[in-house]
Amino acid sequence: MKRVMTMKRIHTSSKILSALYVVLLFTISTTTGCSYVSDAIEGVLTKRAGFSIDAYYDGDNVIVSWSESGSGNGFAGYEVYMTEEPDNEFADYIVVGARYGISLDDYFNSDSTLEYSHTLTFEHSSHPTTGVYFYRVGIISWEKIDADGDGEKDDYPPDEPDYYISTTSVSQISGSARVEL
Repeated sequence: MKRVMTMKRIHTSSKILSALYVVLLFTISTTTGCSYVSDAIEGVLTKRAGFSIDAYYDGDNVIVSWSESGSGNGFAGYEVYMTEEPDNEFADYIVVGARYGISLDDYFNSDSTLEYSHTLTFEHSSHPTTGVYFYRVGIISWEKIDADGDGEKDDYPPDEPDYYISTTSVSQISGSARVEL
């Protein structure tokens, strides 16, 4: 099963807010050049960017870092996403990093450290060789299930790959970070 973050899933704002968002982001990004300001505005207007990330290409790997940590009993890990197409910020995002091998994509890296809330970096080694790509980080949460058969969804599922795919969701998504390869 392939988990893909489509822009439909990420974008939930109305057309009016989207237009306002584009105008404000253009104005702020051309005057300050600061992604943190853009992410803050994006978060207020669209309720989609919960935190900022940094990403850069070090000549071998793309290094993605963030400062937002997952917390609580429902924390299931982090997932790292990259645009599916080069030079297109609005392309669908594919999963390129997760704690379990949830993708068969050539660009996917399984990284067990993404399970831990104290993990704040990811090294993407199987990335494309050229182009501009955009990265995002998702904080993943378990959805409660009725594991004990009492009719109430008040239990977390077993921490296993099959349950990870079927009973998790993205609880927060970062703003994007641009990387030129």
